[in-house]
Amino acid sequence: MRLLRISAFCVLLIGVSGCGSAPIEKAFEGEFSEIENNKVIFDYCQSCHVHRKLIPATHVSEKTGLYQNNKFRATKECRTCHYLKEHFLGDFERKTIRPIRERI
Repeated sequence: MRLLRISAFCVLLIGVSGCGSAPIEKAFEGEFSEIENNKVIFDYCQSCHVHRKLIPATHVSEKTGLYQNNKFRATKECRTCHYLKEHFLGDFERKTIRPIRERI
């Protein structure tokens, strides 16, 4: 009986903790305005030591020109080229759709 109660409590905890989405998830799903999505995503990216010095104002304009596809060249949103891959325990891996390099 005690094991049953402990199991039920664990299931309840897992269920409750999975109900709310973090702002970063909502931003990548496009739930905010374009400006707010970009702000949340940039803040998240700058929390990483590799991207700490990333300058949001120039990043999009510098990178869009590297793509051949019009969708990527015309975008103003981070989430067009970047996305999150969620792992089993709610851990995220940052991913980028990179431009295809022309073959010589």
